[in-house]
Amino acid sequence: SSRVLWTLAVTQFYIGKLQIMKSGKVRLRLGDAIFDVIPAADASFSQHVSVIYPETQQCYVLGDISKRVLCIPDVEHLLEVEERLQQEQKEARAAKVQSKAPAGSSS
Repeated sequence: SSRVLWTLAVTQFYIGKLQIMKSGKVRLRLGDAIFDVIPAADASFSQHVSVIYPETQQCYVLGDISKRVLCIPDVEHLLEVEERLQQEQKEARAAKVQSKAPAGSSS
């Protein structure tokens, strides 16, 4: 099933939504783009998440990265969005041409 069970959105630094589907599938929505989120292979080396403050020349390690994921674009959705945008642009151009037609003429 493709019903959304819950959505996570961090409002202070909002960049998108992480959706957990009833089927267990995970999706990431960033604007008009949708990504399928799948587990990735573990790295054979250690990685950390850090924040650097250049003005004070300080660096803080926030923690280790223990799990990785791949975010794969939903190409079908992107093509649908592109098709919809092209159709809207075509309709806007047609309306503009029609509004410039002299009064009493028909298209």
